[in-house]
This record gives sequence, C-alpha cells and structure tokens, in this order.
Amino acid sequence: EKAVPFEVLIFFLRKNLREILQTKKFSFTLFIPLLAIELGKKGLPRSMSKINMMVEPQERIRMDTPLGVMNAHTILVSPKSGLLRALLPREKTHFEFTFAAVYPYHLLQFKAGKTRHDLTHLILPK
Repeated sequence: EKAVPFEVLIFFLRKNLREILQTKKFSFTLFIPLLAIELGKKGLPRSMSKINMMVEPQERIRMDTPLGVMNAHTILVSPKSGLLRALLPREKTHFEFTFAAVYPYHLLQFKAGKTRHDLTHLILPK
C-alpha cells in the first residue's frame, strides 16, 4: 500500500470517496513529511512518520453552501492504532471531512477538534 502524503490528503479522499462510502472498511497509510524530517534529525526511524488510518462513513446530510443547498457525505478519518488513539487526545487524531455528494466532490466542511472550517466561497472554471 502506497503512503499518502499529508499535503494531498483531501485530493486522495475525494478521488476515493465512492469506494469509501461503499466499502465502509477503507484504510490507507498517511505519510507526514515534516515528521519524517524531524525524526531523521533525531536519528529515529522515518517509518514512524507513516500512520495507518481508517476512514468511516458517518452521515449523509444536506448543507447550505455557496452553490445552494447540497447533499453531502461526512466521513471520519482516524488512526487504526488503538495505542495512538489512547495516547493522543481525540482532537489530534480524529478528523471529519464533509464532501458534496456529487462529482467532483467538493470539500464543504472540515472539523479538527473544536475547529470547524466551512466552504464560504467557490470559484468554478467556465
């Protein structure tokens, strides 16, 4: 299984959204490049910057967006490791993504801990 760099996580989730919603047991390896650099500097194995993640579909909702009211899917991304989930607070390990239910599956909302980011403006190519 190839590792997904943190910087392209949203694109990876969008690309695989249909499979995520159908399988309900979707997983991947998240690669955190900045963590790999820091681990390397400290003489620790860079493999520690690869974290096995699981994706769980949550709910289908309707959201008010800049494009009007849209159907959307919420998914939860969290570490597979029970040890990581036990050691770190939930706001550091569990992330909610809400994508539009129709292609190209725009990211409408992202939640990390108590912080929520909502799509407020979208410019589509003509």
